[in-house]
Amino acid sequence: MENFDYYINIKCMKAYCFYTPSHSVFYKDWFKPSASKEFDIVPYEYPEQISKSSEYAKDGWRETQHNKVLYWKKAVEDNMGDLIICTDVDIQFLGKSKQFLSDILRDNDIGFQQNSKGGKICSGFFVCRCSLRTQNFFEIIANRLKAIMHEPGGGEQYEMWKLLSEPW
Repeated sequence: MENFDYYINIKCMKAYCFYTPSHSVFYKDWFKPSASKEFDIVPYEYPEQISKSSEYAKDGWRETQHNKVLYWKKAVEDNMGDLIICTDVDIQFLGKSKQFLSDILRDNDIGFQQNSKGGKICSGFFVCRCSLRTQNFFEIIANRLKAIMHEPGGGEQYEMWKLLSEPW
């Protein structure tokens, strides 16, 4: 029966994407057409363009990223026991990937893409197993972002790097 549950989780894998109005064109033109062939898409267009310039690490960037992490945390809570992907909307799927993502995750909690070969993780695309561990991971990241929300600088990815490098 365990293999059947595994199959069901893969068969119904959801793709969660958070974006703001400045990025809706990416969702409509790139992400949705390619992802909908294989995933159940759960999009959320945050109604406010907090980062008016939409420029990386500029005013409002961290607040936007904080809201994105809260969205991921809720996605985990809503899908306990399942595998999901969380992705930016500037991603395109060029072929079947559900089984590959499941296989690569194996019994790990989360699998990120890398910024470069052998480099640090990139939070723009990952597959995760929805559990209390991943829920807690996102809770910590959200709290850390909230503490520095109104300072300029990078978003959730930098806080993830820090957390993943901590020995505990």
